[in-house]
Amino acid sequence: GHRLSGFRLLDLLVLGGFLFQGLLTFSRGGIVCFAVAAVGFLAVLLTARDGSGKSNFLRGRAVFVFIISIFLTVGVFYIVNNITDDQLRLRYLGETKAIMAGQKEKSLATISSGRTVLILEDIDTWLRHPIFGVGLGNSPYHRDASKGIASHSEPGRLVAEQGLFGFFILVCWICLFFFIWKKNKDITAKAVLSGCLLFAFLSASHSALRTQITPILTSICVFRIKGPK
Repeated sequence: GHRLSGFRLLDLLVLGGFLFQGLLTFSRGGIVCFAVAAVGFLAVLLTARDGSGKSNFLRGRAVFVFIISIFLTVGVFYIVNNITDDQLRLRYLGETKAIMAGQKEKSLATISSGRTVLILEDIDTWLRHPIFGVGLGNSPYHRDASKGIASHSEPGRLVAEQGLFGFFILVCWICLFFFIWKKNKDITAKAVLSGCLLFAFLSASHSALRTQITPILTSICVFRIKGPK
């Protein structure tokens, strides 16, 4: 409900510009992660309560802005899809040239560009080496169907290569959410930091640590934000 630039229309135009650029990259992961994080942000904003136990007074304004954002997203997607001659829609549906030509069968593995196979084999590697894992950088060489391919999921890589120690790191990551919830009393702060943490975790789940967004947002999530008095 807050205006970042001072003008809500300008904020929406900037958001639309970033969305336009993001869709043109044909990278589904970042867009989907942002959408899920935005829903998580709104869910926290609508359900959290402040220190006095009162409901969030911003909920009506937040829902209104969220609905406007949905219409903006649909409109930008329609424009980019027309520019790309319907290739954007096919990309998000997982319809590759091989599938449309009948050379491959559409499945969860093809839709996720093989990421589901990678993470399942990383989990299998962990089950075979549960205590210490297989060592840093060694998980690609202990798989069968995806042998030699680098991990695309940081949670899968952690448990496969570091065993129980990697699992402990994941638990600490999840506990960070409860740290945010306890330390930050302001509802908006809880919502923003929860959305950042969700975005960071989802990004690491599909692209490991190939981007800087995960460590940056995870670091921001340990902040304690004080709301206006």
